[in-house]
Amino acid sequence: MNKIITKPLRVLVVSRLFTGLADSLAEGTWQPSGVPAVYKLINVLAQDPNFETMFVFACKDERNAERFSNYRTITLSGLGAVRILGWRRWRWFERLGVDGKLREFSHLIN
Repeated sequence: MNKIITKPLRVLVVSRLFTGLADSLAEGTWQPSGVPAVYKLINVLAQDPNFETMFVFACKDERNAERFSNYRTITLSGLGAVRILGWRRWRWFERLGVDGKLREFSHLIN
């Protein structure tokens, strides 16, 4: 008789760092606000043992630039490891109008 071996399904969740999520991650606690569909999905995936989930949040706007200027990984109770892709400004590239594209590429390779 064949045995079925089940492993947790690996899930990669990549999301924009919305304001309600940014406030929570900046404080180092998982207490999100706003965008309930996103953080409820995140909560379900993080708590379900059938999923091995990795969370990546990309900072896409300058309002959060000071709090998330570096790329880093933090560990949050209830979520585990969370990767944050920081917001960077390249003034020279900004003058050429390609700073946004460069930031997107930087997020992609990190």
